[in-house]
Amino acid sequence: MISPKDVSDTDEWVAAEIGRLRTTCDVIIDSHALTREDYGFRAIPYSVRQLDALKFDAIIALRCDPEILITRVAVDPGGRRSLTVELAREIQVLQEALGLHYAVASGCTAFVIDTSGRTAAEVRSIAVRILKQIGANVSNE
Repeated sequence: MISPKDVSDTDEWVAAEIGRLRTTCDVIIDSHALTREDYGFRAIPYSVRQLDALKFDAIIALRCDPEILITRVAVDPGGRRSLTVELAREIQVLQEALGLHYAVASGCTAFVIDTSGRTAAEVRSIAVRILKQIGANVSNE
């Protein structure tokens, strides 16, 4: 099992690397701080200090109907265990809550994109539109 210290040490490295990268380009972080464990859930979020160093411009969470999430996980489990509708809903709500926490602590806006019935290209288009609205220099490619 990865310990909270392992995660924190990695997060420190990521924050420093992102600080370096942001001098030359925009950076998107794909994060899943919530994990499903045999006893329930575990969250090892960024600290307030780390959030300050990361200087988020926006938080974007992706969500979909629980039934769709179950189907997607069944098609490509990627090591994930099977889900019930209630568990899929709970995981999404907790992930979104963590995203809202990050937004409040960072002083930025949070967006939740519903991916139900949308293609990856449509979701990307929505995300690009949101990022452009907040002033990010994002290409349409």
